[in-house]
Amino acid sequence: MPRGQGDRLNSAVRWQSAWLRTPRGERRALQANEHARLIRRDVLRCRPSRSWREISGAALLAVRCAGVPAVDLRTFWPDRTRPDMAEVAIRFSVGDGRRRRAATWKCWTAQGSGKNDVYLACRELRGALKASLHESGRWHLAFESSFLDRNAVREDWSTRFLTTWNRPGELAAGITLAYRIITPFATVSATILPESATDIVWIPPPPEEQAAETVVVITAGGTSTTDWPGKRGMGTRFVGRFELDNGDTVWAVTRVAALPNFTVQLNRARFFHGKTKADVKGPGLRGIAFGDEPDGSRVMYEIVGNEAAWRRADENLVELE
Repeated sequence: MPRGQGDRLNSAVRWQSAWLRTPRGERRALQANEHARLIRRDVLRCRPSRSWREISGAALLAVRCAGVPAVDLRTFWPDRTRPDMAEVAIRFSVGDGRRRRAATWKCWTAQGSGKNDVYLACRELRGALKASLHESGRWHLAFESSFLDRNAVREDWSTRFLTTWNRPGELAAGITLAYRIITPFATVSATILPESATDIVWIPPPPEEQAAETVVVITAGGTSTTDWPGKRGMGTRFVGRFELDNGDTVWAVTRVAALPNFTVQLNRARFFHGKTKADVKGPGLRGIAFGDEPDGSRVMYEIVGNEAAWRRADENLVELE
């Protein structure tokens, strides 16, 4: 018997055994996504080098042999586990690389997915919130649904999207300023742990009373740049880059900028399960604020519970202690 066919039968046997040991009532209650999760685990153990098409076919065969309702694994298979895909990412933080740092960030894509989407997230939030810059031009900043399910009263959150917007126009031919991250000097105060320093590009801390502005830029394929965007005209420093499947290039560059001057009143706060106003007071408080720029780009501000990181421009603003 060909090896591939034997692998498929072995997978089916394991599935059939597990299925028959399950009480009939529980069997009926199992959901299709749980079926798919177990199948892809077994099939990947058999032949992790198989192509997506072969693995999908083997898994569906195993389902049918085991008497489990057939499902299309492409609906449930997370993109990051597909064998024909590779995640490429830039991980960066403002810090000295030895003692102190601000938040750490990740900008990434899945090469080989057929989608030229870019994602940006603060790593300390552990996947709860991310910016999605889709090839379609419909961009958004949103919570993960699973995070809201665990931590929020869903009636208070009619949508997981904090904001949606269209891809901004090009600053110059083929150049799109996609996102900004503003890191004030005072936020470079977290202790660097050895395990948190892996594969991080360290951006030099800004001088006191100033901030580091890290910018995500997308350049269209064939666009000519001098080493990296903004090197000459804006005095930027290179942080990292990767290419998308369509030939576009995603860059992260940084420069020193003025501190943000907040002149608008903050929106009404909403709290997650078990949290109150008391939880946003006291030393050690860190957070992220969101905004937009006149050029159409969006921005995230790193903040700490320390007025040295702010210029308080309005008495109505929430005061951090």
